[in-house]
Amino acid sequence: MAFFKEIEATGILPLHTLSHAPGVGFAADAAGLWRCTLGVAAVTYGAGALNIVNPVAMAYAEKSPLVVVSGAPGAMERKRGMGLHHQCTAAQCVLADPATAPAEIAHVLAVARDRSLPAYIELPRDLVSVDVNPVPDHIPPQSDPAAVVAAADAVMAGLRAAERPCLLLGVEVRRFRLEDAASRLASRLRVPTRHRRKTMCRSAYPARCPCHLLRGTRAKCEENLDLITF
Repeated sequence: MAFFKEIEATGILPLHTLSHAPGVGFAADAAGLWRCTLGVAAVTYGAGALNIVNPVAMAYAEKSPLVVVSGAPGAMERKRGMGLHHQCTAAQCVLADPATAPAEIAHVLAVARDRSLPAYIELPRDLVSVDVNPVPDHIPPQSDPAAVVAAADAVMAGLRAAERPCLLLGVEVRRFRLEDAASRLASRLRVPTRHRRKTMCRSAYPARCPCHLLRGTRAKCEENLDLITF
């Protein structure tokens, strides 16, 4: 509750409360997906964190960067043997040391943003009001130019050799805001596209490049194709 009071007092982040932890998780996930950014859910330690497991697992499957901030026992309580809760997330941290907290927060948020996967932060209740240094700015990961060129060459070689190719677009196209780039690529190559998720926007792709929602088994989809590029 101390963390919620801090959010209300500072007004830095908007605070929306719901009566059930799963609803908080699904709402935060939906808000993040709608804006193509991080969604944040704050829950109590124990029951609240356990109840949010299903939304977090769904976010992991859907490659959604949902960040869960959970309360945690105080430093003295942890010394008495109280366990810590863990989530099915790509990165986790317990903010037990004010000196390292900014770097730990930066790392967890960077993993969530760069990999578009859920992350988990535990905030001990006796450290909520402790002053810390600012969290370092996010530095986007740098790609390897040679690896990018090699991958593009391999894809183009396959497309040139194929008679019935297809671009299979994963949910990452939406998560990383690549719809326009994918549309330009499909238009330039004149290659049909298929989507793995209903959240993909069909209208973003040119009419001359047929766009379909992927249904059925992969074997069925491959029946009339000789190359599927992911």
